[in-house]
Amino acid sequence: MKLFKYVNEDRISILEDGLVRFTQPQVFNDPFELKPHIASIASSSQLEDHLKSNFQTILRSEYEKLQDQVKVVLPFSVYMQFAETKRGEVLCGMKELAEQATPQLKKIMHESFEKHAGILSVTESPYNLLMWAHYANNHQGFVIEFDGAHPFFDQRKSEEDGLRYLSKVTYSEKRPALQLAQINNWNELFLIKSKEWAYEQEWRMLMSLSDANRVIKEQPHDIYLFKVPFDAIRAILIGARATPRTHERIGSAVVNNPELAHVTLFEMRTHEEKFELIMEKKSST
Repeated sequence: MKLFKYVNEDRISILEDGLVRFTQPQVFNDPFELKPHIASIASSSQLEDHLKSNFQTILRSEYEKLQDQVKVVLPFSVYMQFAETKRGEVLCGMKELAEQATPQLKKIMHESFEKHAGILSVTESPYNLLMWAHYANNHQGFVIEFDGAHPFFDQRKSEEDGLRYLSKVTYSEKRPALQLAQINNWNELFLIKSKEWAYEQEWRMLMSLSDANRVIKEQPHDIYLFKVPFDAIRAILIGARATPRTHERIGSAVVNNPELAHVTLFEMRTHEEKFELIMEKKSST
């Protein structure tokens, strides 16, 4: 599976050190990045089921906290019988607490994502005119073709791991309302974007920023770099407006790095008759 990363010409260093940025959500141009709408912690029926399944366990735990002399005159059976008359009040309290806690929990989650999550964004197409304009400095930059099947892009520690592997973004006209208790796959939080971004055909990989190989201190946001193996790179596509200096620097970076000996260089050209880009293999001369 071929996947592509659009970058500016000032990122030619990737071809020298293999360090690629995983970007914090707040740096992206989409203000909704990793900010799912958490409608509630759980539905009323889920809270009721939880209380029903755990009521006796909860009561036993509370009962054991009582002093021994109280337990002598108040057997657990009597204690539980009284508590049953208060089940409705307990449920109402749980619902009220869940409702009050949801906004604060949502805020904590959003802040945590911004502090700890880094995103690598790649795309299915190297021909997108808008992507070249937005992410490759108006066609002056270049595109890296990655082998999406390379082990680097699947570093999951378990089947339940929601990070550390490439996944396809889905696009929706409606912002989904999620309940935390219903989320089985954490990618539901990370992989749904507005339909307006569908042209990007994005795949993404999330990593913990604490695992970065290098951190560059910058304002307003630090830059977190992760080492991508050179054998995960298959080709380099140089933009249609790239300067001769950029062509020279990219060519030199590839030639001078023996770990990129397998990489093919291409250059993009504008079609003579259509609003399209053409990819041509770059001459070795």
